[in-house]
Amino acid sequence: MKWHHAGIQVMDLNASEHFYSTFFGFEAEERITLLDEEIVFMKKGQIRIELIKSEEGVCGESQSIHLSWEVTSLDHWISDLIEKGLQPIEGPLTYENGVKCVFYQAAGGEWIELIERVNKSS
Repeated sequence: MKWHHAGIQVMDLNASEHFYSTFFGFEAEERITLLDEEIVFMKKGQIRIELIKSEEGVCGESQSIHLSWEVTSLDHWISDLIEKGLQPIEGPLTYENGVKCVFYQAAGGEWIELIERVNKSS
């Protein structure tokens, strides 16, 4: 078994597609309509996300889900995203186990967490 994708309900499909493309370099891989739902699969490397147009968005406005990606240089990502106009909503934080992280809010309301494992044994 292997991971295939994470699905995210969003209210504005175009805004969410633009967000993931502009700030994180995802590319639209496939667009489909399934039972009157508009869906866009986006991919970057081996990470695939499914954006599903929904009138409710991400469980209303809750933070019930977040996506987390490990990066090699958190400071580089933070600087790059600030240059592109995206500010963190929380962090950067450093935990006792050597993990550093920062959180952003995507166009659909979901949270994106970037993690750098400073202590590679954790």
